[in-house]
Amino acid sequence: MQKSKSYYLAIVPFITLIVGFLSFLSLSIYFKVFWINSKYDVPLIYNVSVMVGDSILLPILNYKIFNLFLNYVGIESIKKYRKILITWFFAAFIISLFANISAHLVWVNDALTDFVGFKKGEFSIIGIWHLIYSIFQMLIIFMFPFFWFVAIKEKNDISLKYSHHIWKFVLIFSTLAIFDMLNKYFFIYHDKSLLYAMQVDIFAFSTVIMSLMLFYIMKYIEKRKMGIMSV
Repeated sequence: MQKSKSYYLAIVPFITLIVGFLSFLSLSIYFKVFWINSKYDVPLIYNVSVMVGDSILLPILNYKIFNLFLNYVGIESIKKYRKILITWFFAAFIISLFANISAHLVWVNDALTDFVGFKKGEFSIIGIWHLIYSIFQMLIIFMFPFFWFVAIKEKNDISLKYSHHIWKFVLIFSTLAIFDMLNKYFFIYHDKSLLYAMQVDIFAFSTVIMSLMLFYIMKYIEKRKMGIMSV
């Protein structure tokens, strides 16, 4: 591995941790929205997506995606699909922008106060930063299928196996929203039913569904190109 590549890979998880989890943690403690005794309805400590996802899974996931790009698929292979890359990048950015703005608008306008909005209908500074961070973080994850696609086109078995490994991390991360919903059901809603919790957190299962769809779409492409079906 070249020194420059090692350097870039080494800083990826640290940047992810600093820009994401540590920022949310410090701001939430400062604005008193972190601990269980917070005056806000949903303290950050109940948010599994942040406490586990942003602190552990995303730094690892980002490292693996960049590692796939730099050391498995390779820049030279990526260059062969430059036109597709440009189209993919802008489409991924637009989708990430729309999805995250929509989700954050739902969260800031629901009946609960949390780190996204200290008051209903008003974004907090943490909520604004979380929105910006989420847009770019989702963009990184959306680039993963493109690298997987290039691995298929190049018939790179090692890169394909590594892509399958990364997808498992994506799936695990996608389940965290369900735990967020369950935490609200057990600790916040109290007298509300599980169905109510599922209706309020309508996005909870969407990420899992998208992860499974990604797997079957990419495996279908693999089957067409290489006849590979097993992970």
